Amino acid sequence: MSGDAGAGKTTALRYYAEMNTGVIFITANACTTSATAVLSLICQQVGRQVPGRKAALMNTLVEQLVGTNRLIIIDEADHLSLDALQAVRNLNDLAGVGIVLSGNDKIYRQMKAGRRSYEFDQLRTRIVIRKKIYNDYKIEEMEAMFPGLSESCIGYLLKLAQGESLRTAKKLYNVAAEFAAAQGSTLTVRHLRDTHRQLLGGGLRMNAYITADRINEKRTAATANNSRPSAGETSVKKSYIVYHSFRCFSR
Repeated sequence: MSGDAGAGKTTALRYYAEMNTGVIFITANACTTSATAVLSLICQQVGRQVPGRKAALMNTLVEQLVGTNRLIIIDEADHLSLDALQAVRNLNDLAGVGIVLSGNDKIYRQMKAGRRSYEFDQLRTRIVIRKKIYNDYKIEEMEAMFPGLSESCIGYLLKLAQGESLRTAKKLYNVAAEFAAAQGSTLTVRHLRDTHRQLLGGGLRMNAYITADRINEKRTAATANNSRPSAGETSVKKSYIVYHSFRCFSR
């Protein structure tokens, strides 16, 4: 499984692992690139502590997993070295377990066109299904993820998820929702757009989705023309957004 960062791969795979028995879920990172490190992570998930020797780890896992038909999901698999990938392939052959590799397109590009693509032949020829995750979310899906929002807010977040990532849309929503709550108001497109501009230096034009909210905003703006916020009030508003951007985007 491959896709851009923030497309929802990890969330989907974690949910699958939680809802199905017999699934082993591990996450690779820059410190677990070797075969020994990856096999150690899998051993931990099956409740076995083995000295850090590759052969001993492999033997233990084969003994533990053979005939179980379990599934091993390795998230962030683009961190894995060729040696680690070959160890995972060996585990698939010897124990008969299913393997899911999830990450960006780096691995598959190496398999197909890299200078050492021939070294991936044994792994590439074992791939049964390759799934590419795209940011092609639908309005119904966004409504399920952000219940209770207006049509225009859903439209804004949908366009952001499709153009950037679902992760970006969620983070922006969290900050904008807190900003709106601090004002004692319901979240509107204006909150999303202002927060977007402050955090990411942008702001989407959402004429196709701005309906009742836009009308209400114009009415509010017309009423507020006689009482524009002072420079101090504007500064407080910006400071609030920046403060919460550090707090919410670091989650």
